Amino acid sequence: MPDYAKIPRRLHVLRALTDHLRTITPAEGYQFDLSESVFRGRAHFGHDDPLPMVSLLQSPRNPEALPAPGHGTAQHGPLELLVQGFAVDDPVHPTDPAEVLLADVKMALGRLKARIAQSRNLHWEGIERLEFDQGICRPPDDEIASVAFFWLSVQVYYTDNVKDPYAVPAA
Repeated sequence: MPDYAKIPRRLHVLRALTDHLRTITPAEGYQFDLSESVFRGRAHFGHDDPLPMVSLLQSPRNPEALPAPGHGTAQHGPLELLVQGFAVDDPVHPTDPAEVLLADVKMALGRLKARIAQSRNLHWEGIERLEFDQGICRPPDDEIASVAFFWLSVQVYYTDNVKDPYAVPAA
């Protein structure tokens, strides 16, 4: 297994987003504490996993819909993500906790958008722009989750150097 002494810029961006979402704590003005429960690339969870929790997944795309490769050495986003959150259970109004968790995640992403806009270099950890939709909350579903959950589509814009995908973002 590699030691990951050098990581691709894309993974750097994903790690930075993970760390940012882990700032969702009551001490920072949020309803939930996600300091230990934000994951990357996990689509399946079990009963032993913490609730609430959030996972960053790369959104599946139709290969025919992908843009044609450019001729330059720079690739520009978006990196399309699906943020999936799982909430504590409420038997009377099952999606209420998922709505609150979704609001916390959107607030954190909104704060990040403001931070990028206020940056002198107009980026944060290499992220140039961040967009996200309204999200959708769903009740427990035997095929997906035994608790209420949400999906949030997020587009992360950054530039990748195809000649050196390990290049560190400028500060």
